[in-house]
Parts: sequence; structure tokens; C-alpha cells
Amino acid sequence: MNNDGKNLAAVLRSRKNIELLFLNDPELSSQQVRVKIKYTALCGTQVGEWLQIRGVDHYLPHCLGHEAVGEVIEIHTDVKGFELGDKVVVSWIKNQPSSSAKSPQFISVSSNFNISSETINAGQCCTFMRRAIVPVDRVTKINVDELKPYHSLLGCALLTAYANVVAMESRMVNKEMKVAIWGLGGIGLATALILASKGYQLDVFEPNAELAPHESSLLNIKNFYKNFSCSKTNEYDVAIVTIGSTSALKEAQISLKDNAGKIFISANLPYGENMSLDLKPLLYGREVIGVGERFVSPKKDIPILLSILERFNEINRLLVEEIYPLDQVNEVISGLLEAGGKRRVFNII
Repeated sequence: MNNDGKNLAAVLRSRKNIELLFLNDPELSSQQVRVKIKYTALCGTQVGEWLQIRGVDHYLPHCLGHEAVGEVIEIHTDVKGFELGDKVVVSWIKNQPSSSAKSPQFISVSSNFNISSETINAGQCCTFMRRAIVPVDRVTKINVDELKPYHSLLGCALLTAYANVVAMESRMVNKEMKVAIWGLGGIGLATALILASKGYQLDVFEPNAELAPHESSLLNIKNFYKNFSCSKTNEYDVAIVTIGSTSALKEAQISLKDNAGKIFISANLPYGENMSLDLKPLLYGREVIGVGERFVSPKKDIPILLSILERFNEINRLLVEEIYPLDQVNEVISGLLEAGGKRRVFNII
């Protein structure tokens, strides 16, 4: 499916079933731009959608994705501040108060199953396609000479990681404290990278990912534990949980100093799962902080993140596992269930 003239897209049709379809290019509505996507990254959100473990999906078939980089190729007449050719990050995290943009209305114009004129649902930010329609509150210009695969992580993994760090600093966490991270997927890895740039030394708990020795050194990882079970009871000042796992959350609590410490959570549990908190430590001063988009602003923070990334050699290799063509999306997600680790990025063009 290399027909460059058509708008190729990955569309979730049913459980574990993504189809590649050619979509139309609807006219832009108010406050929208059209972006030619260069790279889009695979987040745990798409894995959850593929497995249908995020609750009932009422919008099948629908487009996928929420973190990408690309180039602006069309601008609605009422949009200000953008020019054709601008390089932009596409993110589910808003860069300004909500715009009045509508969700685009895509139609399948052809497929392997000879479906025509089928409506394909799309939200405000879908990036597993060649030409995405995005409201201006979900695109942020970046000043780079060339778009790289790791730039796509600025739309989610790196911004969420930076939210972890901003939340920590707002709670007076400093590099003299003992800090551990549970989960070394895209967000955990990016969190470790940002903290390393600030001089933190880290312990990491992750059973499903590997780092080369020089990578652990770059990230100031002192100890890497190949499990979530923590023998370090009452040891850490700070626990950062970047994976939606009840066992990771339980062990992170156990690891904190008795009746003290701070736990930062930047992941959701699978739909329907619950966990408990011991109230006594909270009464004595322990803090549990949920981390999300309220801690970051893409327009302000993406330039800061770009300056941090410039300090690391081979940053693409450090953050990205591999770059895939779009027609391998089902296989890549299936493999990710077991492998975990760095972000998988798709070259859309």
C-alpha cells in the first residue's frame, strides 16, 4: 500500500484488528490545520485500545494515535500563527484553552475488503495516518532543522515525563533524595532521562525491558532490578510509578520510608482494576500525587525539552526501540505486550 497520493491510515476495526485503509481528505473546519505526519509513536493507550481493555469502545471503527511530528500543509483561513511548512508536534495535551474545532469526518474510500464510503471515526488528535486534521490547540511549532523519530515523543511520553519532574519539584524533591522509578517504558525512560540531566541518581524496577550498560550510565541508573517486587522496604524518599500495574503501585508504597515519602503516579490501571492505599502513612505526611497534563504546557515546555535532549548523544537510540512501516502495526503491538521498553515509532511517509 505505497500509493503516496492516498491518505493511508491505521484504523481499529475490532479487538486485535487494525486495518490499513485509504481515507478521504475532508475540508478543514474552523481552527484546524492539516498536518503531513512524518513519525508517530505507539503509546500504551493504543495497546489498550487494541486489546479493548479500556472499557467499551463505542466508536469503532476509528483512527489511532496521539503523539507525532509532521509538517503543516494546509491552514484554515481563521487560524493565526502558523505557516505552510511549519514543523509541529501533534499532542493530545492541549497547548491553549480549547478551540471550537470539530472532529474531522473521515470516509474510507477503499480497502482490502472493498468497503467504500464507510464512516471512520476520529477524535481531535489522530496520528496514525499520512494526513491528519488537527485543531490548533493540539499542535505546537518546533524549531528544528530536520524531524527525527524521537521528536514524536514530545507529544506524549516526554511531556508526561516532564510533568513528573515538574510535579516533583513543586513538592520540593531534590537530587539529594533517594528516588526510584517503577516502569521503564516510554514515560519511565523519558522521566529517567530528564532527571539524569538534573543530576539525580536513580534506582529502576522493570521486568520487561533492557538497557545497555552505557545507557544505564547515561541515565544515572545506580541499580536496575528486573522485577517489581521491592526488597528495599522503607528505603526511598520518592517513588515514581509510570506503569499501570497494581503490583508496581503496591511495591512502590512499600518502598517508601516509614510514614513518609512521596509517590508520583503517571499511569492508569487497566479498566476495572482497583488498588488500596494504607491511610496511616498519609496521616503522618506521606503524599500521593497524580501526575497529568495540568503540570505542563506544550508551548512553554517543549522548547525546554528540546534543549534537554540536545545534551545527550544518540538520543534517538536511547528513546526509540525501532522504526517501523505502518503495515506492521498489528505485529508491533502484539510484540509490545511482552517486550515493553522503549517507544516503537512508525514512519508514516
